[in-house]
Amino acid sequence: MKLAVLAILSLSISLLLYLLFSFPGKVVEKLFEIPDLKDPMYFLIVGHDRSIEGTSRADVIILAGVSFRKKKIDLLNIPRDLVWNGKRVNSYFNEGVKKLAEVVKDIVGIEIDRYAVFDYDSFKVLGDELGPIEVTVKEPMNYVDRVQNLRINFLPGIHRLNGEQLLAYIRYRKGGMGDLDRIRRQREVFSKIFSKALNMSLSKALEVYSKLLKDVKTDITQRELIGMLLKLKGGVSINFFQVPVIPQDGGTLKLDKENLGNVVNAFLKFSNPETKKNYNIVVMNAKKNKSKYFRPIEEKRWLLTVGFKPKDVLWENTGLVLNGSILLVCTKDHKLKDEIYNLVERVYPHRRFKIRWAAYLDGADLYYKIEESALKIRRFLKKPIDAIVVLGEVGG
Repeated sequence: MKLAVLAILSLSISLLLYLLFSFPGKVVEKLFEIPDLKDPMYFLIVGHDRSIEGTSRADVIILAGVSFRKKKIDLLNIPRDLVWNGKRVNSYFNEGVKKLAEVVKDIVGIEIDRYAVFDYDSFKVLGDELGPIEVTVKEPMNYVDRVQNLRINFLPGIHRLNGEQLLAYIRYRKGGMGDLDRIRRQREVFSKIFSKALNMSLSKALEVYSKLLKDVKTDITQRELIGMLLKLKGGVSINFFQVPVIPQDGGTLKLDKENLGNVVNAFLKFSNPETKKNYNIVVMNAKKNKSKYFRPIEEKRWLLTVGFKPKDVLWENTGLVLNGSILLVCTKDHKLKDEIYNLVERVYPHRRFKIRWAAYLDGADLYYKIEESALKIRRFLKKPIDAIVVLGEVGG
């Protein structure tokens, strides 16, 4: 009797697998009553840590757009420190995922169809089932948080990481660029996880789905999941976007409403993000305080507002102290000068800059003075340089 039951069960499973992999997607949809799916669909993806003293923080907030027809996935990152209506965005998660979804909709103006909330345990399952994921560590990563039982220790080099190690890699934010580096690592890992997930067999996908159910809160049904995998069969392209923000004092971020529309439009069209033009810009500390933290602060400021870091940052004591700030233009291209000035205004809306040209006498004197002072501390400015942003004391 037991042998008969096993035989029937085995035959049923074999038949299911045969149907899933031998028949066209449309046939499978009819056989398994796969629901019609909107195209495109928008999903709120939230990653959060475990509750500490009744508070759970949303560390990852991503709006994912999926176009089945174009076979494209767009991921729009909403920085956790963005302030909306007087509160950090991630704090709304304490009122529930639906409240957070309302806030994200208010910010970007997009109706959200489904949500998926992952905690760290569920991410470990993903890492174990889809790993190892290969990553490149560029600088030592060391951090211990006994409250959250978090220990991170990676040396520079190529690492192949599974669940718990992969989680530690995306959680680390103690490097020079803080949350920006963490967002970069998250993009790197999520891109590889998505690619692996979409190449899974349907039987493997359902197995992973069942393992995740106890740790993932979602309103995506199993049938919808099968339908999505069928429609995205053969692979997709993935684009990354970020809600544009302006850094504020105290580490918070303000929404850059002027540039939000362009980002959202590109996101909705499933078009490739514009390749940002990099400029060869040097930022120089001409304030009295010569803190070593000047470099990571300025690099973060530029990355958040215009999408790239300065070519170099002179934070050391070069002996130059100014009241006020100067934009020293080192190119003879007037159009390029205007572009750089507009960039600098976006990065430093609270400062007023005097413009000098290195090609003319007053600017040339300042340029050679800066180059000479840099050489005294054994800093060599790499050429060519489009502009030097000299930041003196505010209000001068």
